[in-house]
Amino acid sequence: MEVEQLTYPQALEVLRAAYEHEKIQLTAQISTLQVANNQLQIKIQKQQEKIDTLERKIKKIPEPHPYTHPIRDMPISTRIKRSESNA
Repeated sequence: MEVEQLTYPQALEVLRAAYEHEKIQLTAQISTLQVANNQLQIKIQKQQEKIDTLERKIKKIPEPHPYTHPIRDMPISTRIKRSESNA
């Protein structure tokens, strides 16, 4: 099978067509990625707004004071020791 040799103007035209085709494909991919990026930014912004709202609600709710048993909080050395007769 013989391959036809292209002239310089023919080869130049083939390269131009291939370049234009590649340029169109890459432009479409860039556009698609920009749209996806913008959609993700909108989702992130909405999620951040939800987080901010929840944080404001949490700050409004007073934190309950944890119950502590007075004996548990005392150091062992200050506790009264029972003698066997008082037990």
